[in-house]
Amino acid sequence: GPAVLLPGARVLRAVVSSASQTVLTRYAMHELFERKRDITEHVRSSVAAAASPYGIRVEAAQLVQVEIPPAVEEALEISTISKLEIRHGETHKEMMRSVFAIQALAAEYERQQTVAVAIGAAAARAEEAHANAASTGLLVSADLDACARVTGELGVTPEALLGFKWYDAFIGAGGGMLVLRGNATSFTFR
Repeated sequence: GPAVLLPGARVLRAVVSSASQTVLTRYAMHELFERKRDITEHVRSSVAAAASPYGIRVEAAQLVQVEIPPAVEEALEISTISKLEIRHGETHKEMMRSVFAIQALAAEYERQQTVAVAIGAAAARAEEAHANAASTGLLVSADLDACARVTGELGVTPEALLGFKWYDAFIGAGGGMLVLRGNATSFTFR
């Protein structure tokens, strides 16, 4: 048959419901899941205190089912998704920060390599210039020694000999002829 509620049972049910709801409204929704054991004990002690004047002793309580209204559940879902999107954005930001740091490091290494190559090329050109200067110095020294010997042996002045060398280098290649006249202090070119 149908369940019959006695007036005492109605009162007890109202006392238990009121004491439980008073305790449960003090906690945030997520705490109902995170701190279930603590909250259950708090509900038990509150219900025991409320039922004690009626001569009822409450030794245990159990939260069997937490019913979340659909609007609250939807808000929790939206909140969770938003938190995940924020975390994803933070992760992406960290990743991009790392990518930019790596790119900056690679650019710095490339700059250092370019500078090193340029320094090496400049050093090679400087070495080549020194070698060319040394070679030119040796040639000039040899030419001066030869000039000194020729002027001494032929009795020709250095100016006249240099005139002949210029003629030989620039004009004489075309088949001109050298004629020596006078006291061998000048040359005539034909």
